Amino acid sequence: MAGNRRYIQKNTELQFCNETLGRDTGPYLQQDNEALEILACRSPNEEYGVFFSRLAKDGIEIEKTMHDEYLDYFQIEEAGEQSPAFSAYGSFILKHASLSPYPVATAALLPCFWIYSETGMVIVNNSVKNNKYKKFINTYSDEEFYNYVIHYVSIVEELGMEASPDLQKKMKDVFIRAAEFELAVFEESGDLS
Repeated sequence: MAGNRRYIQKNTELQFCNETLGRDTGPYLQQDNEALEILACRSPNEEYGVFFSRLAKDGIEIEKTMHDEYLDYFQIEEAGEQSPAFSAYGSFILKHASLSPYPVATAALLPCFWIYSETGMVIVNNSVKNNKYKKFINTYSDEEFYNYVIHYVSIVEELGMEASPDLQKKMKDVFIRAAEFELAVFEESGDLS
């Protein structure tokens, strides 16, 4: 939660935000979007396909808008290349979206959404007034985003209930690994290690 505290505090270090906004919402968002589109195309049914397609479309639009506004507001230059943690994470989600059994692929992408939703709710409930990152915080604590996450969780749970014990283990392992990537991104961006 050390990374979360940086967004909560009034005097958040601009360098942390620069790193996160410059890297997270650049090439990684494109990779995340591509992975969601792959899930939509590989979907075993129409419901999942429509959901992942809509999540890809809505997510990239919202985050790209927020990204551009923050880059302009804080006069931040876009990162020229991905950091090691973001690069590894982006490769991880694309690999699983493309090559893993569908239940495993969906589990690999879930932590990004679920962790940001939970983090957004914690931050919004502990944030100071006039927080300069309010739009960022509101995006991930928003009811619409929360509803996406709840629907996503229900899809992964449905797939897990239908999966063999071996596939369930793979889903759990990939979910944990993706959560570790999320932590690595926060640690790298904020030098929190």
